[in-house]
Amino acid sequence: MYKIFGIFLSLLFTVQLTLHADWTKSLGTLQKSESVKKSYLIGMLTERSYGIYKVEKLESKQTVLALYEKNGNSLYWFDDAKILSSNIPDMIEAIKRSANEGLDPNRYHLQDIEFIYKKMLNSMLFDDRDYNLSATKLDILLSDAFLTLAKDLSQSQINYTAFQNILYKKSEKEGINYFWEKRVHQYNYIDLLDGAHSSGQLIDTLYALTPTNEIYNTLKDAYNRYKSIESQGGFQKISTDKNLKFGSVSKTVVELRVRLGQSGDLDFSHENNTTFDETVKDGVKRFQKRVGLWPSGILNSTTRKALNVSIEKRLEIIKLNLERSRWESDSFDYKYIIVNIPEFMMRFMDHDQQLLNARVIVGRLKNPTPIFQSNMSYIVLNPRWSVPNSIVVKEMLGRIQEDPYYLEDRNYKMYDGWSRKYRKEVDAFDVDWFKYDDESKLPFNIVQEPGVRNPLGNVKFMFPNNHAVYMHDTPTKKLFKKSVRAFSHGCIRLHNPQKLLEFISDSYLGSPYTIIKSKLDTGENQTLSLNQKIPIYVRYYTAFVDERGGVNFSKDIYGYDKIHHKLLQKNN
Repeated sequence: MYKIFGIFLSLLFTVQLTLHADWTKSLGTLQKSESVKKSYLIGMLTERSYGIYKVEKLESKQTVLALYEKNGNSLYWFDDAKILSSNIPDMIEAIKRSANEGLDPNRYHLQDIEFIYKKMLNSMLFDDRDYNLSATKLDILLSDAFLTLAKDLSQSQINYTAFQNILYKKSEKEGINYFWEKRVHQYNYIDLLDGAHSSGQLIDTLYALTPTNEIYNTLKDAYNRYKSIESQGGFQKISTDKNLKFGSVSKTVVELRVRLGQSGDLDFSHENNTTFDETVKDGVKRFQKRVGLWPSGILNSTTRKALNVSIEKRLEIIKLNLERSRWESDSFDYKYIIVNIPEFMMRFMDHDQQLLNARVIVGRLKNPTPIFQSNMSYIVLNPRWSVPNSIVVKEMLGRIQEDPYYLEDRNYKMYDGWSRKYRKEVDAFDVDWFKYDDESKLPFNIVQEPGVRNPLGNVKFMFPNNHAVYMHDTPTKKLFKKSVRAFSHGCIRLHNPQKLLEFISDSYLGSPYTIIKSKLDTGENQTLSLNQKIPIYVRYYTAFVDERGGVNFSKDIYGYDKIHHKLLQKNN
C-alpha cells in the first residue's frame, strides 16, 4: 500500500516539474515580447510599482511623457532588450560634470542610474523580467536626466514664470512696481536629445547650453574655488571679540591672516606673523570692500561677523547668483554699461575689462529700480525735470496747498498738458488745489527748469524704456558716502556724471570734452544724440567677481534673493 502511494507521489511530482518547466519557458518567451516591455514602460511612467522597481519622481515628467509617446512607448537608450547604448557612460559623465556648474548631480538621478547601470553591465540580474524592469527604469531616468539638465543649464532652476507670479502678487499687495526682465530661451529639448543621441555628442550638446558671458564664467570659477575651501574644512574662524587695528599684536592676527588668505585678500606667506601690520590692514580693507562694508582697515564687530559667515552660506549665495546669471544673454556686447543695483555701482566695460566706474544711487524700497536692458541713445545737458504725477500727488500737493508760491520759488513751471507743442502754461494761483487729494490724477504737467536745485543736476543719460528710468546727475552728493544707497524714485543717480560725459565725448558724441563742457556751462537745455548707441544692462547680483578676481557680496535690498532661494528649494 505505502509502496503504491509512494509511486503515485513520485509521478505527481514529475508532472508538476514538467508543468512548471513549461510555465517558466512560457514566461521567458513572454518577457521577450515588445508588448510586455511597453507595458512596463507605460506602467512606470504612470508611477506603477513592480516590486522594487518604481520611478518615484521625474523633474521633467511632461517632456518625458512626450518623448516616449513620440518614440512609440519604446525604450530610448537601448538598441534592443540586451544591448546597452554607448551613450549611457557619456550621460553619466555629463551628470557628474553638472557639479562644476553649481548643480546637484543627484537631481539628475546619478546614484540610481549608476547603481542600475553597473548591475546590468556586470550581469547581476536574475532573469529576463528583472533585466527588462531594470532597463525600463534606467531608460526613464536617463531621459529625465538629460531633459532636466538641459533645461537647468539653459534656463536656470529658478522658475521664471513662478517668479513673475510672485512679483505680480507682491506688486498688487504692496502697491510697488516690481519688474525683472529676462531673455527668452526657445529650445525644443526633445529635439536636442534626439540630435545628441544620434550623433553621440551628449556632453557637448548639453554644455553648449551654458551661457558664455563673463558674469556666469567668473561666478562658476568662484563657486568651484569656494567648494575647494569647503572640502578643506571651510573658513578659519576669528575667535576674538576684541577690536584689532594697525599696530595690534595678538594671536588672533594669525587667524585673521589665514582667513584673509583663504578668500584671496592676503598673501599666505605672512600667516604666522602676530602683528597687525600694513599688509593685514590692506587685506582687511579689501575684504570690507568685497562685502559692502566701509573700508576702515579695522577688525571691528561688524567685520568679524562678516568674516565668520560660513562657507556654506557664501556658497549658497554664489549658487543663487549663478542660477540668476543663466538668464543673461550668451554674451554681453563689445562695449557696454552695467549697473549692479545691490552693489550701487556703474561700470563701463570693454569685454571683461573695466574702463570706468562710478558709485550710484538706485531706487528706494518703495520704488525699486527695474531689472532690464536698453541702449543709451542721447544725452541731455542742463535737463528739465518733468515731475512724475505720483511724486506731485504724494510729496508736493500738500506743500502747494499751503503755499502756491512753492512752485515758483523752486523754479517750477506748470502746464495744462504733456505735449510740448500744444500745452499752455498755467498759473498756480488760478488752481483750486484743495479739490485734489492724494488719490487724484492731477491734469497738470509740472516741470522744473534747469538750475542748481534741479534734482537731475547738469546732465542726464537717456536709454529709452517703458519704465521712465535713466541715469542722471544730482545736487545731493552727501548720500554717495553711505554704503547702502537706495534713495531714488527708481532712476539711477551718478556720483560723478561728468567723468562719464568726458569718457564718451570723443567716441560717441564726436566732439572733444572741452566743447561739450562749454555747452554744459551755458546752463541752457540741450539734447545731444550719440553717433553710436551704448548697450546698458541694469542688473541685480548679490554675488559677483571683481576685476581682481575677488568674490563680492552685497545686501539683498529688494528681497529677490529670498524669493529665488524659496523657488530653488521647491526644486530640490
